Parts: sequence; structure tokens; C-alpha cells
Amino acid sequence: MKRKMILILLSALILMMGCTSQLFHTVATFNLTRVIPVDQTGYFRKAALIAKDDVLAALGLPEKSRIKKINIETLTVSVTKRSGNTATALKVSGTVYEAGNPAAKEFMFKDYPVPLPTTSSELANYGITMLIEKGINKLKQNIQNFATKLGQIQGVYYEIEGDTNPAGQKIALDIALTVNASIEYDYCADVLSELFSGEKCDIE
Repeated sequence: MKRKMILILLSALILMMGCTSQLFHTVATFNLTRVIPVDQTGYFRKAALIAKDDVLAALGLPEKSRIKKINIETLTVSVTKRSGNTATALKVSGTVYEAGNPAAKEFMFKDYPVPLPTTSSELANYGITMLIEKGINKLKQNIQNFATKLGQIQGVYYEIEGDTNPAGQKIALDIALTVNASIEYDYCADVLSELFSGEKCDIE
């Protein structure tokens, strides 16, 4: 009974104080990974789709939010050997393009050397340092368009192409491409007007 009375009093207090919608600023991190299996000899070209819904799920934005900035922090290639692989190193390039428009692809990195692990159980990770601005900007713009629900594009493709080094060796690998990014955004939340004094929500 006592607990019930306390809850009633707290509810009455909240009603008396009232709520207001205030603006908050935050930075969040997210990543987008796709694993591309390669099983062939010599030159390869493989692509994997990042769907619009996957991007929205990774972002996890509140309903009332406004994106200020998206940054691509790092881009990583991870390689796992499978049975039958004889390649010892790769030289790979990565592109990005909108679903349905592969002719408009842009390079994110080009001819990047990737030494391969010596055992099948070993995972090799390589942070790519020489990123190409045009491709990275295309990826950022598409992420922002998905988040703000602009345009009709339903996804983007990561594409990996390359060959063994030296060329012509047997490849049996799982190649994972991961984009690690951050997003700065504003969002609105209802708070008790007497307990919080901040910026008024201006997001429609």
C-alpha cells in the first residue's frame, strides 16, 4: 500500500512539473561489415550488398534526429584462409557503387598489398591507410541519404577485386571488408521541465 502511494505521489509530481522536448547533441560509432568468399585461381572480382535497412539498423537513430556529420574513421580488410588455398599474398582494390548502377563505381582503395596468414585458423587484419577520397565521399553520402531517407536507392555494394602476388595462384579465402564510422547528430527527448534546462527542440 505504501509503495502504491509513493507511485501515485510521484506521478502527481511529474504531472505538476510538466514535460518539455529538449535538444541533445551526441556522437555514436557504427560499423558495416561484409564477408566475401573467394574460391578460384588468379584474378577475382566479387561484390556484397549493404542494404539500406542494414545501414539504418546499424545507425539506430532516434525518431526525432538530425544528422550533422558522418566520418569514415577506418577501413579494414580481414582475411581468413580456407582449405586449398596456395596464395601467399594478394594485391586488392575496393570500390563502392549504388545498387543498380555499377558503372558509377568509385575506388575507396587501390592495389593494396595483403600478406596472407600462414595457417587456416589465423585471422589477418589490415587497416588500409591510403584511402581514396572520391570513393569514401560516395560511401558517406549514401549513408547520409539512407539515414535522412533521401532518394530511392536501396543499398550500396562493396566490391573487392585483385589477384595473388605473384599472380595466378589458387585462392580459397574469406575476405571481410569493414567500414568503421562515426556519426554526429542532434535528437529530441521529452524531459521534466523543472529538472532540465537546455535547448528547446527545433527538429520537426
